Amino acid sequence: MIRRRERFPYEWCVAVAGAVLLVISPWVPSTPFSSLLTVWLRWIAALLPGFLFVGTYDGFVSAFLPFIGAATLIYPILAFCDQVLEAPKSFVRIARTTGALMFLLSGMAIVDAALATGTPWRLGQIAVACGIGILLAIFGIRLRRERVLSSQIRTICVTFIIAGVCIASFVLLPVGLFVLSVAYIMLAIELAQRKPTRISPANPPDSQL
Repeated sequence: MIRRRERFPYEWCVAVAGAVLLVISPWVPSTPFSSLLTVWLRWIAALLPGFLFVGTYDGFVSAFLPFIGAATLIYPILAFCDQVLEAPKSFVRIARTTGALMFLLSGMAIVDAALATGTPWRLGQIAVACGIGILLAIFGIRLRRERVLSSQIRTICVTFIIAGVCIASFVLLPVGLFVLSVAYIMLAIELAQRKPTRISPANPPDSQL
């Protein structure tokens, strides 16, 4: 246990960085969702008169920045599963699949910046983002079912569920990213406190002989 806790004591800093990247993503291509926010601007925000929230940005170089954002976003969740929850492998698989979709969305942003893509490609980006949202919601729902969790971790579960639903809807994408940033702040607090909670059902209590 000591080795696990001393492996890298600053995961909470990465979580705070993830929250900051999510907040600035409407104006800076800092996350895998940044490119998708430009699509949201054209398809959703354009229907709202006078609505100016998402900045526009183009360029092949800036498209690479979401890869850094994807790594920054997925690492705190993996650290949360490993360092705080000591969660079963099923939780880790959900987190890794979410990370894979984030990197896929980042790669699609590069293609979108380098080539002239049309509506089908943007629909593909939306589908990947919806998959990310669904996985985030599933992670929160499954985690909330555990009975040994503290009230603070249960609050994190709720924020993941809300953020995932909003991201999956696409219409509420900016709201989902804001709620997700709040979840990362709470993740940072949990990672800083370092209070491991084992939730694996594979370890029954010691029997008395």
